[in-house]
Amino acid sequence: MKKIAVIFILLFAMVLGGANAEPNQGIAVECDNGASFENGIKVTVIQMRSGFNYTATAIGIDDFDPVLAVLDEDGRGLCSDNTADADYYQALLPTTGEVEPSDNTAQVVFAQRSREAFADVSLVVGEAEDNEGEFVLILEGMAATEADGAGDIYSVQLTPNLINSGVPLSVYMISVTTALDPLMYIPNSDNVREAVEDNDGDPMLCDDSGNENSCWGESENLSDSGVSRTNNRSLAGGGLDAMLSLDIEGLELPDDDEDYFYYFVATSYQQTTFGDYVMVFHLGSGEEESGNRRRSGGDK
Repeated sequence: MKKIAVIFILLFAMVLGGANAEPNQGIAVECDNGASFENGIKVTVIQMRSGFNYTATAIGIDDFDPVLAVLDEDGRGLCSDNTADADYYQALLPTTGEVEPSDNTAQVVFAQRSREAFADVSLVVGEAEDNEGEFVLILEGMAATEADGAGDIYSVQLTPNLINSGVPLSVYMISVTTALDPLMYIPNSDNVREAVEDNDGDPMLCDDSGNENSCWGESENLSDSGVSRTNNRSLAGGGLDAMLSLDIEGLELPDDDEDYFYYFVATSYQQTTFGDYVMVFHLGSGEEESGNRRRSGGDK
């Protein structure tokens, strides 16, 4: 695999040693400003487009104090702990309830400036003291376009601390413009353009959240939901936005050295509408437990 460097716009602490998955924990990251964590949760934007600015923001829920690392394909990048300019960020989502502003919020503004038009970029969130808890990760700057192919693809790495958190793995796609009708799904491993089916033969996709005829699993209409954005703006959800929430408690991973993931594709209904959107993840980090080593349902 060829090595691709990512150059970031803001000068936060540089990451040393990259990010590694410890067998019975989470993702370990060490920053040169002294911040480090071993209970990180990793979200990767697969083949992120170059030439654009993006903003990633991690808001801790209750006492969770997030540290955010944004890393390139070689594990190099930037860390941010408490970001004063982002202390107004908040969220209101079906799986979180009201998430209040906090001066512990972490934010990184970055760009994918590799030598390639597309390259993977990972967002890793841990806790300053490796405490368990949950957080909301907001990614701004994404857009559904005619050039996306199947759509924008994201992965969430399955680690024991994510599974043991007791927090469902929840993902939201909220449109910034009324021109976009979002659709999100978990892809079939044989064809990324198709949604995988659950044990009942139902496709694991969501068009209009809260509509049981067009949204898999438990979901709610997002008209009463919303998240903060840059420049003290806010983004309200709508009835056409999408959410997927997976109960992963008790999921067991294989007893091997492989990494396992859930993948999500963000696109639009029939790929006929386009525009900017915000991707939101509600995730948790729990403590180590034994027995979480058998794969069940995740794509590798």
